[in-house]
Amino acid sequence: MVTDPSLLQLMRGGFSSAKLFRTIAVMLYIGAILLGVVTTISGHALLVILAPFIMSILHGLSFVTENVSRVERSRAEAVRRALLLEDGLAWPVSPREEANLRAEASYFALELARRADISPYYASSRPEGPERLLEHVSESIYFTRHIARSASHWLLSASILVALGGISALVFAILAVSQRDVQIAIAKAAISILLIAAASPPLQDAVAFGRLSNKSANLDEQAEKMKYAQISIESVLKLVYTYDCARLGAPLLPGLIYRHKRARLNTLWQRRIGRDKER
Repeated sequence: MVTDPSLLQLMRGGFSSAKLFRTIAVMLYIGAILLGVVTTISGHALLVILAPFIMSILHGLSFVTENVSRVERSRAEAVRRALLLEDGLAWPVSPREEANLRAEASYFALELARRADISPYYASSRPEGPERLLEHVSESIYFTRHIARSASHWLLSASILVALGGISALVFAILAVSQRDVQIAIAKAAISILLIAAASPPLQDAVAFGRLSNKSANLDEQAEKMKYAQISIESVLKLVYTYDCARLGAPLLPGLIYRHKRARLNTLWQRRIGRDKER
């Protein structure tokens, strides 16, 4: 008999599923760009004619898988929020809510959840209450602030490079026009336009991550001020839901950047928490 994964595993499985589809979407996107670049450089007649159609299909599949990733991520965020309130405020997840969370989980999320880590997700030493919940959400806000900023910078650079490559290819196609190969030149121009349009997704993500980083910085300041006042459940819950809305307004944080910065940010966070406790 197959046992149901815990809610913690279900959350991790949901995020893993979202990352999987996000990775597929990115690979399809990169594949379309590489096809356009290779076709423009090689100039092979058949490849030049077929490339615009193949690139359009790849971009379409990338768009579909990206939306699947967003759905998987939104479900995982709902589980994360329930676990956050349960651990921070000792608000148990109701049977109705748990049943709904499990029913909405996809096949991929459930399969990945059964193999997910069962180690604790939150590590605050504070007793259950507003202070513990505030520490949980403050840590998440701190990490999001800095990882989103790095992601914004990298994606902005990538979008500029893609746009410049597309513009260069378009200029090359126009200059190479002659009476006998006008069909090939038109096809190359179409590929160049698709390359220029391909700069839009990373640019949109860069803007979204920039907004998320700025919003997280503001929420980080609010959380810091709350530590020196009487903390109420209402004020912390408002911070939690404001932060959740900001998170959902941006794509998943890139795992590569997270893994690169995690150790450093964790060290700085522990140092910050230690100094707060000394005051």
